[in-house]
Amino acid sequence: MRRLYYSIKALTPLHVGVGTGLGHIDLPIQREVHTKFPMIPGSAVKGALREYKLREIVRKMEDFPDNLKGKIMEILDECLASCGDKDRCSEIEVKYNDKRINLKELTQEIVDYFGCQNQAGRLAFSDLRILLFPVKSLNGIFAYVTSPQVLERLAEDLDLNNMPEIKIDKDKAFVSGTSINKVEKLNVVVLEEFTFNINGNDMEPALVDWIGKAFETLGIAGKLVDKLKERLIILHNDAFNDFVQNYTEVQTHVKINPSTGTVQPGALWTEEYLPAETYMYGIIFETRSEDGKHLIDNADLLPTHLHLGGDITTGKGFVRINRGKQEEKNVLQNA
Repeated sequence: MRRLYYSIKALTPLHVGVGTGLGHIDLPIQREVHTKFPMIPGSAVKGALREYKLREIVRKMEDFPDNLKGKIMEILDECLASCGDKDRCSEIEVKYNDKRINLKELTQEIVDYFGCQNQAGRLAFSDLRILLFPVKSLNGIFAYVTSPQVLERLAEDLDLNNMPEIKIDKDKAFVSGTSINKVEKLNVVVLEEFTFNINGNDMEPALVDWIGKAFETLGIAGKLVDKLKERLIILHNDAFNDFVQNYTEVQTHVKINPSTGTVQPGALWTEEYLPAETYMYGIIFETRSEDGKHLIDNADLLPTHLHLGGDITTGKGFVRINRGKQEEKNVLQNA
């Protein structure tokens, strides 16, 4: 089975929700049940990429009138619903002036990638897991925090060996850079309203090198790695868990009564977002190849930018994708 590693960076606040919540936040984000870490389900990534590929078809019709584009999308939906059934979609071509587009070929490509009602696609998407969480810092504006548990899980997911052991107390922090320390020559960092003693003078070089290798596997390379290392802090698992649970972005929304121009009574709600600058990572698996060709070898499989979650019309959910390394692994598959 071939696999492709990748990472995303939230360019704007990101909301992939679970519907109505039972706590003080009306619309919370999705979290893992056992850790309460923020996550994005693989189905959300798959759906966003499928929508991107469909819109890519329309983008190829620059000179086509809008009403014809709408009709083409209807035909595409019908073909996808029938998994590109030959009787319903055989050799469908759209002609406009001197341009011709074979919808059957385009439909089959999307079915190959993502599947349809009666056929599984060749690609499988893992959930996106948290990697780095931005936290306000007294020095250097903000820091990227992570934890031993996050890094250990990263090592397992990426099959990276020789990760240095990390032992850290609850009130201490490993700091790799100099932009967020030190406070008035004190050996501490201040994150939000909490103070952490710096564990030694510097993060161990072996650990810094290992983290750099892991970042490169996820497509985070070059100067970007250096920038992340400059702001990187490793906290105790419990401290990290407190930050990702209690320091996400929460926005309050109201509804305006169009007749009065004032707030409509009872139409007040809060919505939770992953803050901009959050880094997450995932894996795309190719379950089978055809004629020795692999879909994940396609450089256009992942766009550089994508929209995930809701609130696109208010500028939320835009992410940048870093394409990482790909490799072949011998794993058990269902017959």
